Amino acid sequence: FDELVLDYSQSNQDLGIHVNTDYAAAPPIFSLDVLDNSGFIKSLDFNNIEAFEITTGRGNDSIDTNNY
Repeated sequence: FDELVLDYSQSNQDLGIHVNTDYAAAPPIFSLDVLDNSGFIKSLDFNNIEAFEITTGRGNDSIDTNNY
């Protein structure tokens, strides 16, 4: 079982988390972007996982799965 875990539980910043999927790729590629208060974006591309877990912190966080 392959799982991607993101833990932002210690963060006080407002985070915008966006998950996009490219189903045309084989296997499908998932792209995750995390935007913090300063406008800094952290990006991660991944594939071949069965699940992912995102833990947010004390900010006004939002998660957009793009209808995944």
